[in-house]
Amino acid sequence: MSTAVSLHVDMMCEGCAGAVRRLAAKIDGVTDVDVRLDAKTVIIRGAGLSAEDVREKIAKCGRETRVESTA
Repeated sequence: MSTAVSLHVDMMCEGCAGAVRRLAAKIDGVTDVDVRLDAKTVIIRGAGLSAEDVREKIAKCGRETRVESTA
């Protein structure tokens, strides 16, 4: 079953966005990462994702991170 986790991440630049992409790529089950720097939103899609686990892993970028929605 595919899950989409939408996060708000306090990203300021492409460096921050790149760090988020690299961290997301390391999460087991991730199939797609959509980073929208202007909206400070990251949508991570994949199989068997837990919103809180994804949030914790992305928060390692050092930016404030919170779950906006899960579908």
